Amino acid sequence: MSLTIVVAALTRHRPRMLAQLLRSLGEMELPRDAKVIGLIVENDTEEHARGLVEDAGKASRNGLEFRYLLEPEQGIPIARNRAVDWALSQNSVRRR
Repeated sequence: MSLTIVVAALTRHRPRMLAQLLRSLGEMELPRDAKVIGLIVENDTEEHARGLVEDAGKASRNGLEFRYLLEPEQGIPIARNRAVDWALSQNSVRRR
């Protein structure tokens, strides 16, 4: 596999919606020629969603890997940048 795809989502105090998203990601059909990682960035000062993300990884029907990051500095742009930085560190984006 030469291609890594990171599907990132941000969350804060939305456990039901996050559980639905994780379940949906764990059931989608994955490309065979790529590694796919589900990245959840929690934008909070405390880890509320880590257990939910870890449990989703164990229950994933398609073998999707889940990763969890905590971004304590508030703000959607900050959490989004944290997700992009992490994705770039995984070589999931090719620069031209």
